[in-house]
Amino acid sequence: MNSGKPLRDVLKIMMDEIFGSCAQGGRIVAHHIEFDAGLILKELGNAGLTDYKHRWIDEVRKGICSLTKFV
Repeated sequence: MNSGKPLRDVLKIMMDEIFGSCAQGGRIVAHHIEFDAGLILKELGNAGLTDYKHRWIDEVRKGICSLTKFV
């Protein structure tokens, strides 16, 4: 199957959506936020999107981890 979009393009769209939501008061919520955030951070670096990395880290630190918050 030869469909889909380059990961770099998808990551840019995803980051812009997340940062836009956070700017309006939203927060990132994930079951194991440290794990997921680390994977995304690595892929941002692999895709050459280093400009997004610091903001991603800042928003994740304000996020909610359902693994520890709701148990």
